[in-house]
Amino acid sequence: MDENPLPGAVRALRVMIGLDHAGNPTERRHVGIARGALTALGARGIGTMVSLITVPVTVGYLGGERYGALMAIFSMLAWVTIADLGLGNELNNLLAAAVGRDDLQDARRAIASAFWLLLGVTAVVLCAGALTWGLVDWPALFNVRSPEAKAEVGPAMGLAFALFCLAFPLSVVDRVLVSLQRGATANAWAMAGNVATLVAVLLAARTRGGLVALVAAIAGTPLVVKGVTASWLFLAHRPVLRPGWSAVSRKTATLLLRRGGTFFLVQIAALVLYSTDNIIIARVLGAEQVTPYSVTWSLFGLTQVLTTAAFPYLWAAYGEALARGDVGWMARMLRRSLLVGTAVTALLLLPLTLFGQPLIRAWAGPEAVPTHALLWWMAAWYFMLTPAQAVAAFLNANGKTGVQAYTGIVTALANIGLSVFLARRYGTSGVIAATVLTYASFSVIPVAIATIRTARALRPGASLGA
Repeated sequence: MDENPLPGAVRALRVMIGLDHAGNPTERRHVGIARGALTALGARGIGTMVSLITVPVTVGYLGGERYGALMAIFSMLAWVTIADLGLGNELNNLLAAAVGRDDLQDARRAIASAFWLLLGVTAVVLCAGALTWGLVDWPALFNVRSPEAKAEVGPAMGLAFALFCLAFPLSVVDRVLVSLQRGATANAWAMAGNVATLVAVLLAARTRGGLVALVAAIAGTPLVVKGVTASWLFLAHRPVLRPGWSAVSRKTATLLLRRGGTFFLVQIAALVLYSTDNIIIARVLGAEQVTPYSVTWSLFGLTQVLTTAAFPYLWAAYGEALARGDVGWMARMLRRSLLVGTAVTALLLLPLTLFGQPLIRAWAGPEAVPTHALLWWMAAWYFMLTPAQAVAAFLNANGKTGVQAYTGIVTALANIGLSVFLARRYGTSGVIAATVLTYASFSVIPVAIATIRTARALRPGASLGA
């Protein structure tokens, strides 16, 4: 055993800050995860600062009803993201495997095939939206009553829809950077996007631009920054990976579509669990009731800043390790991510639950204060969410998405009905209670069994407790 760990620690620090080169794949993997996680904390910290500033500004400017409508718009448009058919998530696995084999040409084929497929999806979805947008009574759908909200909600929805769709092909940028163990670079661009978004939101509020201007600021600014990032990545930093039409592979495109199908089902299930609550509350209880629920969700979501920062980089690292046959490392990292993530989440959730009401009153105003029941049920949900995300990164990298898809769909369907029923009986707290109860009933045990089996199959005798 090394009696003097200092030289190893010093070397690790030197590698982290770029003074030394990582000597082997395992070391590169650790450095990529650490850099990605640390810079993700910085990016999320800036994102948190942006949220802390913009939530009270927008709530105070728009009022409870229009702010609730804004949150409901973004919740509804989260469904647009599933139109990528799971292509982006499967691209993660193909890129990780190509990096593990040191095959840049295969990586370029995967990037180009995904980019042009997503561009085609964007064109189809935009055309479908343009043809059907005028057929929907948007004020009735979002249950808004004031003349100002009725006039704004339709145009705001249309603009947000277009911006969400245009982001599809650019989603390959972050996938490429993370798979290349350059998560820190992706996070640096994300920080720039968060700062630019803050400036845009403050300008929109100051100029009294209404819902449409706020949608342009919140959804449009990150899109512009992502376009700049793509130009830098494919024109200056890694032109060999540029997604030209000549690099598109029919075989790779077919593989993306086929394997992306299960990711597509997982995305649908996740959106029902994460993004229908605001819509249900707006329809059943009124748009003004979305405000305390949404603000509470945002506050408790801050716990994920620390606990899940490394998970996206773990997914890429798992895939690269699998391609190299380093399965012992995978089992160890899964165990550590579960133990550390769950423990830190519990420590962060307790003070938010006990003091959430005065915190939210001081932060977002009296219109946003939740009930005690909503705080406790929200804590229960986020306590379950951290280990679920740790397990998902491991299963996704191993191509074991089937169990997540099937249990997720069952959970999602049960959640909709129970959310409506409990919302009518218990208000907003009933909606998050339905999410917790259905997830615990239909997803936790099957996914845990699948995770243990997958870990054991990687190496005889390997398990969560090994």
